[in-house]
Amino acid sequence: MVTFNLELNSKPNRLGKYVVFIRITQDRKSKRIKTSVALESKAEWNPKKQEVRTSNPYYAILNETLRIELAKAEQTYRQMKESGAVSPYSIKEKIKGLEKSESFLEFARQHAQSIYVAGRIPYWKRWVGFCNKLEAYAKDSGMGDITFADISLDFLKRYETYLRSLRNERDGGRNLGANTVHSQLKLFRTLVREGQKSGHIKDNPFDLFSMSSERTVKEKLTKEEIEHLAELDLVKGSMKWHCRNAFMFSYYCAGIRVRDILHLRWLNISSDGRLNYQMGKNHKVRDLLLVKQALDILNMYPSDSTVPSDYIFPFMPKESEWSHALQLEDRDALPPEIKLKMDACVTSRTALINKTLKQLAADVGITKKLSMHISRHSFAKAAKMKGIDNLSVKELLAQSSVAVTERYMGDFDTDQNDAALRKVFEDQSDLEKVRELLRALPDSVVESLLMERLGKRNSNN
Repeated sequence: MVTFNLELNSKPNRLGKYVVFIRITQDRKSKRIKTSVALESKAEWNPKKQEVRTSNPYYAILNETLRIELAKAEQTYRQMKESGAVSPYSIKEKIKGLEKSESFLEFARQHAQSIYVAGRIPYWKRWVGFCNKLEAYAKDSGMGDITFADISLDFLKRYETYLRSLRNERDGGRNLGANTVHSQLKLFRTLVREGQKSGHIKDNPFDLFSMSSERTVKEKLTKEEIEHLAELDLVKGSMKWHCRNAFMFSYYCAGIRVRDILHLRWLNISSDGRLNYQMGKNHKVRDLLLVKQALDILNMYPSDSTVPSDYIFPFMPKESEWSHALQLEDRDALPPEIKLKMDACVTSRTALINKTLKQLAADVGITKKLSMHISRHSFAKAAKMKGIDNLSVKELLAQSSVAVTERYMGDFDTDQNDAALRKVFEDQSDLEKVRELLRALPDSVVESLLMERLGKRNSNN
């Protein structure tokens, strides 16, 4: 009988840290294998539960790392047992041999941990998902571990097939879509490139590997659907009322993303009627004119007790471990464990808002899957219907792809943005109304009117 346990070294290493070991025991004989986890003090280790205590700010990722390394040791034991007798010494030597072959899985986990420490929580979540899928493939395929030497063109083809066979439990149990598979492979490619930079791998198999994705149809509301939503009679102060207002405010402000909407405070509104904030996704600074419709929404919210640091829309808690972080740069400086809690709050609030928007859609007979992000698509459609050029629309949406345009066109100034926003939301001019009436008339009637007009002009001359 072989047992596996985690234990903290009783003495610090030369760096003053306490290393966590895997203890392998058989017939009262033991061997210890060093893990990649080392703690600042003994107080951070829970010997009864064999895990890092929550007092360590990185306890979640450290315990996940220990779980993986312990599972690898147990998997190695099971594989060796099938081929003959094993001992704690032989297991240790085998694992040391695997470590020398440079584990790609471990490299991926370390990469994910570096992103967590940097505080990029939404991005870290994507990498955790990537690591989990890759680890599951290693287990299901009987590989145990995946080394850099395993990464080849054939491996990528097999892994792509495996991803396409996985079920998406959040989407009715269907197989993963082509775009989800594509995003997983893009993360894989990023990691292989990092491996090239660090000398772990020489030839990149992605140079010969073709990745495909599918073009998706962006849901967007028509002008009539927007009007129905805006005119819906709702109880002031209700959740539906707040969610409808947030959606419409996003629409009137060129499709602000929901994460940015949630963090908006009154200090982001200038005295001259402008919205100034920094986008969380790409850190671009936005300086937008607030059109009349947006100002009307804002005017429904202030009270005598409102202060500049208050949130505009009351979705986020007033008192929290991050409430003092007023601007994006302040939120960026928060410790990772606080960012993790803040991200969980943003995720839950976003889910609540989107759930409520679906209820609103049903109330007005909209069959589309309404969500906050549809405000961006709907704004883009409204802008295009008004004849706004593509470059101005891209700038108003602050899409990352506009960087290509900016390299040879330069940044658009705020005057262009203001004019574009006014053109989207201002009422039609008399000339535009006449043009629409003429377009609705039969050609013969238009021709008769023009001939009559020309005849009058000639007689006057």
